[in-house]
Amino acid sequence: MAADPTYQDQFQKGQALFEAGDFKGAARLFIPLLETSPEDLDLRQYLTRAYAAFGYFAEAVETFRPNFEKMPEAPEKYGYFGNLCFLAGLAEEALGHLGKAHQMSPGNAELPSAMALCHVQLGDFDQANARIREALTIDPGHIRSLVILADIDAGALSAENTARLRQVVDDQAQHPGNRIDVAFALGKAHLKAREYDQAFASFQAGNELLAAHFKSQGIVYEPKAGEQLFQEIKSFYTREMLGRITPGAAGPRTPVFIIGLPRSGTTLVEQILASHSDLHGAGEYKLLGEFFLQLEQLAAENPQTPKEVILNQVKEAWGREYFQKMNLPQERRVTHTTDKMPLNFPYAGLAYAIFPNARFILLRRHPLDTCLSMYFQPLTESYPASTSLADLGGYYRLFERYLNHWAGVFPENVLEISYEELVADQERVSKKLVAFAGLEWDEACLEYYKNPRSVQTMSNIQVRKPITAENIGRWKHFDRHLKPLKDALGSTNPVQTLNE
Repeated sequence: MAADPTYQDQFQKGQALFEAGDFKGAARLFIPLLETSPEDLDLRQYLTRAYAAFGYFAEAVETFRPNFEKMPEAPEKYGYFGNLCFLAGLAEEALGHLGKAHQMSPGNAELPSAMALCHVQLGDFDQANARIREALTIDPGHIRSLVILADIDAGALSAENTARLRQVVDDQAQHPGNRIDVAFALGKAHLKAREYDQAFASFQAGNELLAAHFKSQGIVYEPKAGEQLFQEIKSFYTREMLGRITPGAAGPRTPVFIIGLPRSGTTLVEQILASHSDLHGAGEYKLLGEFFLQLEQLAAENPQTPKEVILNQVKEAWGREYFQKMNLPQERRVTHTTDKMPLNFPYAGLAYAIFPNARFILLRRHPLDTCLSMYFQPLTESYPASTSLADLGGYYRLFERYLNHWAGVFPENVLEISYEELVADQERVSKKLVAFAGLEWDEACLEYYKNPRSVQTMSNIQVRKPITAENIGRWKHFDRHLKPLKDALGSTNPVQTLNE
């Protein structure tokens, strides 16, 4: 089949799109080719890299497995596939591959450092620390290991470590990604030491570097585009329109969408629910955003057909696809799932149209704490507003408007809670969450921190511990720096007054 001229023509078109950086366009051409020629390992290599480029790591792993099995024994084989498995959330498998690579190449500090990240994902911080110490024994100045150490135990950074990190931030010859990661690591070290002004200065430097990196890729925050999208969504996804959508047959599972910004407690809420024996936590599942883009494309390609009609035609197929692509456990019965993708907040109306039985947990945290926590993390290019306090304030206000809209459109499917409420009374709010999802109470939800499931988000450290109130009101330590954020937030006040 690979010798077929039509096949070769499509393959070459896919390669051209890939080389031009259009990874999704390339994948659309590669996927049907793979169905007809699954033995083509070159095609699998390209599709793997395309999947990985836009974050479909589980698909990348399964696409690459035949290549992996036929590759010659070498540390590069196990290192590459181990890192890919880690990104897909398969930390246990990743450890096995990375361990083999480390045995073959014991002098490579990257390998124990990568293994440490797997242990963090699994909540085994003793092993993570041991691997970091091993990496730093191999290379005392190993940047990634020092960054990981700042995440899991910032107080363990020595004065020599800290000096090395400062040199990296100041060295313009260093890779921009290294300088960004190290600036944020220094911020965490100062935060751990309660050196708040130094911490803020480091986070500010990291965000300035991150903003420059985004700009070099043509990525900037565009509040006018965000406002336009909100108005379009608000106008289309009305209570009246959704009431006209033909209800589909109730599926075998109930999806629970946790709608909140990064660093607002979404991982904690999911970890509580995912500790229930009948629920699977899917983490930050990307498919809802894909459906949204597909609907917009279909509407653009069929201007004579109302978008509402198109939505009615595709929703059942999308409902099936949503669960088919989810990595559901095979060893136990699952009646409910969670999806905590922060970027889902504009798409809740689409989710309701596809799943009329869905549940939506609208999660808020004090706006200053939320925005500052986002500012203190090197977020991806999906969040260009995160590099500026003023932009973060505007972004939070837009998020709040979406939540208010959805609460008015399908209120019977919505539960609104705050992070502060959950911290103040974990048992009461946890029982409320479980009941709202439509599940019987499970005592395991109270001890969510004992759940061994892999957690891939930045909050994977916090959800391995019992709830504390230590991060509530953290913004007060940085109050002198927050005027741009407060001005941008204006009267936004969903949880408590800004001056408390």
